[in-house]
Amino acid sequence: MCNKRENFTLVELLTVIAIIAILAGLLFPVMGKIRGKARLSQCASNLRQTGIAFASYMTTFQDTFPVAAMKPTVNTSDPRIADVLKSYVGGNIKVFQCPVDILPEKSYPGNTGDNTFFEAEGCSYEYASMLGGRKLGAKMGWGNMPSSERIVMFDYECFHRTSSILNINQDESDIAEKISVTSKGGAKNYLFADWHVSDKL
Repeated sequence: MCNKRENFTLVELLTVIAIIAILAGLLFPVMGKIRGKARLSQCASNLRQTGIAFASYMTTFQDTFPVAAMKPTVNTSDPRIADVLKSYVGGNIKVFQCPVDILPEKSYPGNTGDNTFFEAEGCSYEYASMLGGRKLGAKMGWGNMPSSERIVMFDYECFHRTSSILNINQDESDIAEKISVTSKGGAKNYLFADWHVSDKL
């Protein structure tokens, strides 16, 4: 004789659904953080590859930084840094794109463009164009900032956080020799002139 199978009661079904909902509520924020960290890592990896391209360029041109626009849509007389370095990344222009550069420029204060930075500027990373034509390690102003502290490129905007860099004036003749930021770091990825990448200043 077969045993009669008992059906789940409504209370049991609701209990299971509630447990699943609680677990999902706990896991979704964690998964979001993991995805955010993965994008930050991919962005930093792309910037590292850009640093390798810079190093190759500098070897070819006797340690002289390329002349290129800080923001090509504003300064149209100088080439885009992505175009200057394109042959040094094997033509892979995706190296110049941060995976979180997905909003139009006008989404960020002070910008008006309808395209993302990558679409409009050819790169998600801003070039410190004041370095153009200068030798690696050359003095600027009164001091001589080490390569490990000299910023070459950085995210155009705070794609990964809400806080941002206030200024990028690295002329040591300035009284304020440090770059001012509105957070404890982690707002942007930075490529330094010794070709290391960090999200901290």
